[in-house]
Amino acid sequence: MSTFLRGYSNLGGESGQAGSSPLLIDEDLFVYIVERYDGFSRLVEQFTAVEERAQYISRHTHEINLRGLDMLANQMNLGKIHRRTQTVNGLYEATIVLLAGEANRLIRDEA
Repeated sequence: MSTFLRGYSNLGGESGQAGSSPLLIDEDLFVYIVERYDGFSRLVEQFTAVEERAQYISRHTHEINLRGLDMLANQMNLGKIHRRTQTVNGLYEATIVLLAGEANRLIRDEA
């Protein structure tokens, strides 16, 4: 910016030398500087807003991922319980068949 200001032809103080007195600039340069700074400040504000939204989304994504992991762990536990239940049901059915066979044998022996 200082290089631009030094090379700008409408700069100069009362003595005509840039930098030796208070700076006088024309309206076009003032508008250019204000627009440039205003655009930069809006860009910084938008960047800050995007960064805040990204942090918000990141926190909530982390929470959702943790919930998803909890649900997955619950599903894994349910799968284990289901397999054990099938095993116990198989043993129960086999025991019932054996008991029925034994009861049938005892009834035949008594008859």
